[in-house]
Amino acid sequence: MIYGACMQLLEAYFEPIGYRYIGVHVGSLKDAKQIVEQVDLFEVPQENTDFILNRLNAKMDSKCFIKASDLLKKEGSN
Repeated sequence: MIYGACMQLLEAYFEPIGYRYIGVHVGSLKDAKQIVEQVDLFEVPQENTDFILNRLNAKMDSKCFIKASDLLKKEGSN
């Protein structure tokens, strides 16, 4: 499986410019269940911001979480 993937990469990106060494390191292999994906900062959120803030505020029993835009509106009206 690893050899096949390496061969696909080599065939796709190989340029005949004279390589001295091509190595593959497999020291950090993990089971698929152990892999944690990093959150994509540019992905469109799946849930509405208001929904998330309402859930957080309900857990805290107060309105301590607000959107920055709402805070600016509040400061602008003063």
